[in-house]
Amino acid sequence: MGNRVRLAVLSLVVIAAVGYLILTGVKQTGMQYMTVTELARLDHAPKAEGFRLDGVVAPGSVVYDQREPKLQFKMTDGKEKIAVVYDGLMPDAFADGREVVVEGAYRHGDRALYASKLVTKCPSKYEAKGLGKDKS
Repeated sequence: MGNRVRLAVLSLVVIAAVGYLILTGVKQTGMQYMTVTELARLDHAPKAEGFRLDGVVAPGSVVYDQREPKLQFKMTDGKEKIAVVYDGLMPDAFADGREVVVEGAYRHGDRALYASKLVTKCPSKYEAKGLGKDKS
């Protein structure tokens, strides 16, 4: 009987701990999603700490210092541009015109997003030229 009680108590503790981690994780990752245009046109500092921004690397805007390493570029949605600063190595598939997803903090005074995470979206193999087309 003692083992069953211990197991029940231990199970409740584990369930409570997992629930707590889930709730605190949700609060910490409560990132605000905005388009490049929405963020670029703000006339005051946004309230949210974290941002997620999807866009395209603006051609001719990439500056990469491999020694630091530090990557700077402009991100666009076709209408507006936002400067992005990323302290880290340039992702393999990173290039002008490539779709990227950036997470980080926006500094209104600098008009720049300081990225903590940078992911390059790779085109689907089905979208590549010549693939998926009927060859008959």
